[in-house]
Amino acid sequence: MIQIKLKHFFILVALLVAFACGVYVKSIFTPSIAVVNLEQVLEQSPKLNAIRKDNEAKLNELTQWIDEVNKEIDAETDAVKHQKLANQYRKLTSEKEKVIKQEYNNRLKEVDAEITALIDRVAKQHGCNFVFANTSMVTGGKDITNDVIKELK
Repeated sequence: MIQIKLKHFFILVALLVAFACGVYVKSIFTPSIAVVNLEQVLEQSPKLNAIRKDNEAKLNELTQWIDEVNKEIDAETDAVKHQKLANQYRKLTSEKEKVIKQEYNNRLKEVDAEITALIDRVAKQHGCNFVFANTSMVTGGKDITNDVIKELK
């Protein structure tokens, strides 16, 4: 009789240990989800705002330069020289625009990588292993937007 009770006791202990292990494993592998408002984060990014402002200044400079070039082209009375000058400046304008766009895109990629890394770091601090934009989540998830903005500044 005692042997049967001892046997049941060990079975009960084994079941409790298995249950505890299952709960532990589930807690490790259960995904924790965070959400972030990317629009707010981007609006508050000092670096992104500086890049945008710099790009706008460069585009304004280019516009002023184009105005000056157009005056120079319009002042040319010889039709052949006028066309040659217009073609030359059109090509140069296109090259300048391309350089400005490429530089802007490269800088945006850098900021994107930095903000993505920041969001990942903040999410991990909150114990979250998945982050979605809040626009793609109808409900659920821990909103980490304000914490990301604090770290951003």
